[in-house]
Parts: sequence; structure tokens; C-alpha cells
Amino acid sequence: MYDLEKYRDTLRGFYIDVENEVPGPILRSTDEIVRSIKDIDGVQMSYRDKYRIFYERFCKWDDGDASKKTVEVVFENE
Repeated sequence: MYDLEKYRDTLRGFYIDVENEVPGPILRSTDEIVRSIKDIDGVQMSYRDKYRIFYERFCKWDDGDASKKTVEVVFENE
């Protein structure tokens, strides 16, 4: 995210607090990306709580059955 400030402050912003809520490091350079990949186990350990919180907030219902569940809810009283 080499352009985090520009995107956040000038272009359009974010729907969430990216700097505090994304479930991983905010990397600004290729070198940072390479270091994180080389230490992927350490990155996973460092961010496991944030990942869990992010998953619970945004992904817990994402099980591949969204359309089926929607149809069941919409048509349950018919």
C-alpha cells in the first residue's frame, strides 16, 4: 500500500479503518513484501487475532451457500 495516504485522504477513502482492521501487515514496498513472505509463519502468528476478528465481522457467513440461504429466507412463508 505504497499509496495509502493518497488513496485514503485524496482519492476515495475506505469503508473500514484499514490501518487498524485489515488482518495482515500494511506493506509499502517490494522489500517489505519479500520479508513478510520469507517470514510468513511469523506474520501469521502476529496477525492471527486480527484475522479472526476480521473473519468474524466480514466472512463468517461466506460458506458457498449464500444464494440458497437467500432463497430459503425469501420464500420461507410461501
